Amino acid sequence: MKFAKLIVLICIGSILTSCSGKVPKEPVVTSVPSNSSITPQPASSPKAESDEEGQQPDTLDGKLTVISREEAGLSTIEPLDFSKFSVNKRLIELLANVESYNNEDYKNGIVVGKKILMSNGFMDEEILISERYKDNIINDIKIGTDMDYIKKVLGEPNIKDDRGFIFYKTKEYYLGFKGYSKVEYAILVNREITEDKNILARIVKELDREKDLGEILNSNQELTAFFNESGHINGGGWYANSYLGMEIVQFDSNTITIYNNYEGYLYLAKDFEYDIKYVDNDYQVENAIETIDDYIAENKEFDTSGVLSPSGKLKSTYYWGYSMLHYFKIKTLDNSRPVFRVHVPAGDYRWLTDDYILYLNAWFTEPHIVRVSEDNNEDIDIMYELGVYGDDDSHRPSFNFSIKNIEGNIITLYDSKNNKEYKVEYSIGSNGIEVKMAN
Repeated sequence: MKFAKLIVLICIGSILTSCSGKVPKEPVVTSVPSNSSITPQPASSPKAESDEEGQQPDTLDGKLTVISREEAGLSTIEPLDFSKFSVNKRLIELLANVESYNNEDYKNGIVVGKKILMSNGFMDEEILISERYKDNIINDIKIGTDMDYIKKVLGEPNIKDDRGFIFYKTKEYYLGFKGYSKVEYAILVNREITEDKNILARIVKELDREKDLGEILNSNQELTAFFNESGHINGGGWYANSYLGMEIVQFDSNTITIYNNYEGYLYLAKDFEYDIKYVDNDYQVENAIETIDDYIAENKEFDTSGVLSPSGKLKSTYYWGYSMLHYFKIKTLDNSRPVFRVHVPAGDYRWLTDDYILYLNAWFTEPHIVRVSEDNNEDIDIMYELGVYGDDDSHRPSFNFSIKNIEGNIITLYDSKNNKEYKVEYSIGSNGIEVKMAN
């Protein structure tokens, strides 16, 4: 399967075409199992004609029946021509090459979200324009601009949302704004299109043959390339998502969800273990909204529960997803670099310096010191370093540590299991951090 990424041209200019639509707060879902009452569309009907590249719908020898977008309940939102407008030069550069994103961009208020290495080598990410961004976004529109003025300049958005978002789906990208009266945030993301109109049929065929989504993701590189994100679900099962408008979940129930930005052939399936559902929302828009919401929630978390470093230059929060997903989130208060993560299984913790955090291992309460850097894996097991226990876990004593006190460079740890206190002295030099028993 091939898919093309439309890269924005730096010079943008033509007539704006306006159309209006509305994305409901709760998605409209059309489920089409094999016993659906939808009137099937014969493969030979005009709506199922081959596209201009000569592709024909694949019915898998009668297992699939072609249906129209109208029968599936999917709106068709035509992309707008924004070539008459001028997007900020740096934003255009990031759309074309997100790997050029740097600390200066973040300092200026541009926030790049989750990093996903695409199968074709591109980094495809939403480019969030935050409340700190001072420059123009498109033409003379910037953070703080009246929402009504945006519509006056750009025309009516072709995607609206009652959560305070408007989006312009253009031929090259999506441009979204959040705000009820004035722009609070904006977001840009490249528009994805697929060249394989039969990708849904091919996925159905593989799932019908193999049954296990995880096995397909591990063995079929061509189909895996279609998905932007995929992986194992905690508790069992698998998922796979594509910006091109498709989600697959194999868990308690098996579903394939198709969104209205999907541009391939649509089908009813007969005697198939997955329920095919159609949702009249744009998947790329939903991801963009989630990116903005996550950014707002993360900032609120730092404001309300972030722990200051000794100098007051950094703040930390801790996230525990499940046994294999947990990390510190570190924010520089001068916005000199993006928020970054330090992956350790931490329970209670304290800052030692701006460079080091003392934490108790969430599983066994062993005290550790970790360097606050996403690029450095320096993590010291204090009691191992001091010889309290060695490599052989079977000879480790049973303990239950807590952090009692930190005064100067002396850490006081208490083992309630053995009613024993340890005073540990730490020092930091060119070789990192070192510990020893305090006198």
